[in-house]
Amino acid sequence: AGQTDQAAAAAGEALQADEVVDGPVLRAWALSAVALTQAKAGQADQAAATAREALRIALGIGNPEDQVEALSAVALTQAKAGQIDQAAAAARQALKVAVSIDHKWQQPEALSIAARALAEAGQGEEALQATADIAPWRREKALSDVAAALTKAGKVGIALQAAGKIGSRLERAMALGRVAAALAKAGLSDQAADAAWEALQLALDIGDREQRAGALSDVAMALAEVGQVDTAAAAAEEALLGVDIDVE
Repeated sequence: AGQTDQAAAAAGEALQADEVVDGPVLRAWALSAVALTQAKAGQADQAAATAREALRIALGIGNPEDQVEALSAVALTQAKAGQIDQAAAAARQALKVAVSIDHKWQQPEALSIAARALAEAGQGEEALQATADIAPWRREKALSDVAAALTKAGKVGIALQAAGKIGSRLERAMALGRVAAALAKAGLSDQAADAAWEALQLALDIGDREQRAGALSDVAMALAEVGQVDTAAAAAEEALLGVDIDVE
């Protein structure tokens, strides 16, 4: 703990010098990282103050795409530090900025980042609503990111709802694999096993050989995370060699 305290203090002092981090975007990101380090070191007051400074800088960024990324970084830091209300507020501001972007390629990306930030802040309904406005070519990846983030935030039910909205078997299998891995890390072994099993069934139903192999590779890692080592090995073998496996 002592080393962590020293590291947090040193990082905070370093960032007081303007020459250390040049530019508001990088400075907002760097301050967010320092705030998280301080929070992990038990320095709650310092972490809150540093996050507020990061937010102040992020709000002053002129480029909307950069501002969305900076605000989302602040939101993630605040969420991890347990400052949920502040994290949700920063994520909502990121979404507001993203909605204002008038560009057919940049807006979907910005909306996806903001939706994930809302999910990281535990705002499941708002995150799902945000994905509804994302262009179809980016929406399914956004839903996958939201599902994984909501699982890590402890919002399992709505995370599964997000995954269930994904139409592509490939993307849904990969999303459920990510959910399963997050559930396993949270110690929710039964739910993790269910999600991994559903992901496996989806992956096995994919007709395209290359996509099937990609999905099975991801699912194999999720299966290993939940302790289903034999099935994970069989899925990995199917992905590599194209050998049909029996999962009955």
